[in-house]
Amino acid sequence: LADIGDREPVTLGRFDKLGMIVASVHDNPLAAEVIEASTPEVSIFWTEYAADGTPVRCKTRIDLVGGVESARLVTDLKTMNVQPTIREVERRAAYGGWRVQFAFNRRGLRAIGDDVSSFAVIAASTVEPYVAELYGIDSLQVEGADYLIDKAVERTAHPPEWHGYSAGQDGKAQFRSLTVPTWDLEQYEEG
Repeated sequence: LADIGDREPVTLGRFDKLGMIVASVHDNPLAAEVIEASTPEVSIFWTEYAADGTPVRCKTRIDLVGGVESARLVTDLKTMNVQPTIREVERRAAYGGWRVQFAFNRRGLRAIGDDVSSFAVIAASTVEPYVAELYGIDSLQVEGADYLIDKAVERTAHPPEWHGYSAGQDGKAQFRSLTVPTWDLEQYEEG
């Protein structure tokens, strides 16, 4: 057998499971239609500018871009280890920053002279029963996240001074003692 290094081989069981997840996406007629009518893995490179004109190079890779120019549908594929109920997908969208991701994708498309009219997520379960659902995300919610892109551009163009090294008032490195909480030892007592 060839040496595969630290890569993990795909077992037959895992391959079969992946096949069932893919089948669940294609079994959803709306999700299948979106995939069929879209271009996968669209990479976009562009430059944003901070308020003072400092350039910031940007890039994104969009899972699926469909529709006609100036009326694009941007779709992201998401897997989850639970059923893709609307409540679970909304929760993950909120905590995962999906609106910001879509806002960034829209910026990329606009930078190359295109635009987005709709955003969607295909959420696929990685646990039985394998189910996939298609959810739309309101464009106004994505617009509401747009200011975060401006903020990120400013911070990237002008990063704050980093004080990650332990230095005293005189700028010389210091040795500092840590006090590790005792609760971390409990994990070893149980085993």
